[in-house]
Amino acid sequence: MFSSARSRSDQTAEEETKTRPPYVEAPDAKQSFQPKYKGACYCGQVEIAANSDPVDVRVCHCRGCQRTHGASYQWSAFFHKHQVLFTKGHDHLEFYNTETRAPQHKLPVKILCKSCHAPLCDEGRRMMLIFPPVFDWKDGKMPDSFKPRCHIFYGTRTFDIEDGAPKFEGMKEKSDKLPEVEGDSDDDDASNSKQPEARSEGKQDGTTSNGDAKAKSTVTAQQDAHGARASQNGAAKQDASMSNGQSNGNAAPEDSIASDVKRQRRSS
Repeated sequence: MFSSARSRSDQTAEEETKTRPPYVEAPDAKQSFQPKYKGACYCGQVEIAANSDPVDVRVCHCRGCQRTHGASYQWSAFFHKHQVLFTKGHDHLEFYNTETRAPQHKLPVKILCKSCHAPLCDEGRRMMLIFPPVFDWKDGKMPDSFKPRCHIFYGTRTFDIEDGAPKFEGMKEKSDKLPEVEGDSDDDDASNSKQPEARSEGKQDGTTSNGDAKAKSTVTAQQDAHGARASQNGAAKQDASMSNGQSNGNAAPEDSIASDVKRQRRSS
């Protein structure tokens, strides 16, 4: 993948580097290295271990990381150098410097397996940035300590990530924070403002419809009641008229006949 031609100074720098952590245990270590997490490259020629949880975990979305990994981002777990140890395959390590774009051990540098070319980690001046998928997790589940704590260079992301971690346009705490999903808050607000309005209109329509129906029902009922009362009043008036006629001395037919008979008897 990379050219094997290197200057003698580069070879010397690599040899000197391999006399210090993470290539060998720290000479002043109070106790032997006790791995907490173990991992390896794809072909297994290189093995790496860490004796503690990471001090930080970041996801970088810069174009450099995207291109060197052939992925949307670089996910890195930060360790102090004395917390990391290559336990196998020192002679299978390959180095690449992104600034010079050359296979040389110049810090900061990317470290890969020379055989399968799987990226393993970045070595900085004071820290090691190990790519978490390199480790073999117990039961295949990633510990919470490896979850991203922030995203950097989120402004050049290839897609949105909604994990609740802070998002920075550039470097952490040296650039502006960005929303996880740009423009989502405005759309949500607009959507939320429209929904109550629609519901309100629906309620108004329902109220109007129900009100019209109730009004029509009320008018019909009033008309029916009025008609019934009118009919009852008419009948009552007729009954009252007949009753009043008898009480006021207006002779009924039977009374008129009786009066005529009485007159004829007197005249005879």
